[in-house]
Amino acid sequence: MKMRFLYIALISFLLFSMGCTEEESVRMPIVDISFSPAIISNTRATQGTYPSDAPFEVWAYYLPKSKMWSDNCGEAQQLTAGHKVEYNGSEWLPTPALVWPSDNNVTFIASAPLNIDTDFSIEDGIIIKDFDVMSGVLPLFTEPVADCDAYNTNGYIALPFIHALSKVEFEVRSVILSDSVIKLKSLYMDNIMYKGNFNSLPEPTWEPYGETMRVDFCNDEIVVGRISTSVGWKMIMGQYINNKVVLIVDILDSEGNTLVHDRKIELSLIVDRWQAGKYYKYTLNLTTDSASFETEVFERFNI
Repeated sequence: MKMRFLYIALISFLLFSMGCTEEESVRMPIVDISFSPAIISNTRATQGTYPSDAPFEVWAYYLPKSKMWSDNCGEAQQLTAGHKVEYNGSEWLPTPALVWPSDNNVTFIASAPLNIDTDFSIEDGIIIKDFDVMSGVLPLFTEPVADCDAYNTNGYIALPFIHALSKVEFEVRSVILSDSVIKLKSLYMDNIMYKGNFNSLPEPTWEPYGETMRVDFCNDEIVVGRISTSVGWKMIMGQYINNKVVLIVDILDSEGNTLVHDRKIELSLIVDRWQAGKYYKYTLNLTTDSASFETEVFERFNI
């Protein structure tokens, strides 16, 4: 009788254990992680195309479902760091593959491209050291894509990338009342810093250092009309600015004869600093000897 009781108890335990295992496997299947990158392009958060030939890096941390990244990020366990992700022709997949860590919420952070010295910390976010704008590289980063759930995402994570540099563009138009014509020959700013360090948290910030340079926005001579015309744009490191915009113009009569040669017009932009990831568009209203400006600032942009 005693042996029969023990046998029944053992069978019950085994069945219970199998039931738990089966329930667990149903509750949390193996989920492979893949990504969907895009570039946030304006204040309405529409998406620009992320280049398929630009692999990126991902950092990932996980927490129990009862804990949110915003309040408990210091307790998060690292799933991976600087993990390469590339496009295989149909999907953006990590190499080697990543599997969802049990029944946890995961937070992802990414940076691009691979050919810059990038790191991540929970306090400072994406970190870029000793970056040189003259390299021609356009660094991208994401804010933390927090508290992703395996069931809701099925392991497919959208990554909205943001430009780390600022886009600065100038447009010009003529507001003169006479028959004179303005021909813009040059538009530039001096003392622009182009080397520095970057961190994305608690907000995207550059710390420029070292030498400065002249940035030329005007590549061709332009006859300035009544309708705004783009002179040019540049990608610039975020920084405090107190330097002037300088324009070199010729003043012509209505028949194209030069009345004034190489007149210099200067004006100051009323802005504390260019902030990382923002797009600044300045429209310059020109007379024959002065200029005023209008400013539009966009939170995000694509190029």
